[in-house]
Amino acid sequence: MKLQHAPYNASIGSDRKQNKSDCAVRAITKCTGLDYDKVYDYLWMTQGKRPCKGTSMMAIESLMNSLGWTKQNIYKTFNSKHVPMGNVLCIITRHAVAVQDHVVYDTYDSVRSGRRKLYCIFTKQQ
Repeated sequence: MKLQHAPYNASIGSDRKQNKSDCAVRAITKCTGLDYDKVYDYLWMTQGKRPCKGTSMMAIESLMNSLGWTKQNIYKTFNSKHVPMGNVLCIITRHAVAVQDHVVYDTYDSVRSGRRKLYCIFTKQQ
């Protein structure tokens, strides 16, 4: 089964204008159900710069760990063989995406026919 794409933009309804480079905020929002502005503010406070300028792995890990999510380093091709079913935050080449049951939720089709590298995933035990 291939990873499928579904359009998703968590910043709709936010007081902030749609930002480029806010992929970590969008992905974390989709995976956790947290409010876009709350995730944005947490990442901004944690890393000392706005998430729309890129988000550090340290800031992502800090938030996900505090929510009870577990990181697993992978470094494989970004495809369905390496992404478990369920709710998963994936860190891929220069990008972060939410994947739920092999559907990638993002503002564009970031799968790129499996040419991107998957660096790590965050999962939460139910």
